[in-house]
Amino acid sequence: LFTGSLDGTVKIWCYHSGLCVRTLTAFENTGVISLAYRGRILCVGGQSGELRVFDTAKGTVFTLPGHSDWVNCIRFVSDRTLLSCSDDGTIKVWDLDTRQCVSTLTGHTHHVQWIHLLDDLHTHPSLSPSIRASDSASATDSSQPAPLPFAISASLDNTLRIWDLSTGRCIETLFGHVEGIWSVALDALRIASSSNDGEVKVWDTTSRKCIHTLKVSDSSVNCLTLSDTRIVCGDNEGVVTIYDFRNNK
Repeated sequence: LFTGSLDGTVKIWCYHSGLCVRTLTAFENTGVISLAYRGRILCVGGQSGELRVFDTAKGTVFTLPGHSDWVNCIRFVSDRTLLSCSDDGTIKVWDLDTRQCVSTLTGHTHHVQWIHLLDDLHTHPSLSPSIRASDSASATDSSQPAPLPFAISASLDNTLRIWDLSTGRCIETLFGHVEGIWSVALDALRIASSSNDGEVKVWDTTSRKCIHTLKVSDSSVNCLTLSDTRIVCGDNEGVVTIYDFRNNK
């Protein structure tokens, strides 16, 4: 288990013993806001806008500068490709081999709080027919790099945006929340989003239409997760609310 703190450290814990087995200093004078781990690579996002990338096996670390404000969420696209979103309103795609930002996605007008990868084009066939056609053409050409997946982002500008990471284009914007969106969770059938407006909205992944609006709280709903049968969400009052799709409660 990896945890990051405003004291600038990341601690690595053993599930079985409950002991902290290692402490990494990610930042000297600023806090850790986000982190992601894959294979032996740990990436940490800070309040300063920097990302630090640790190889936990080799003990090496390097910095990815580029964001100008808090890095709120980090996702691995592949072993060597990274995605980050920030309070500076941008989403960046990083190549860990060259240690460079290869694309900056712009369009949100406020802090980008959360980002998730969507499944491949076969799961979302209506997102972009032209991209799907070019994707099929390049599949026979081994010299072409594999296309990157789609991603969905949540922002305090009240919108969700769907991005084609291969081109850096925003291909759809989902409107519905009347205040900023804090968190997104998804499966093959549904996208769930939580907001400052106290609501959780459930969207159909194929049509991207809002199919349920749940009035959860009078305060901000700042986190949620989604399973096959349930949505679990937490609000600023300290309350966890569980909705079950099977009995409409």
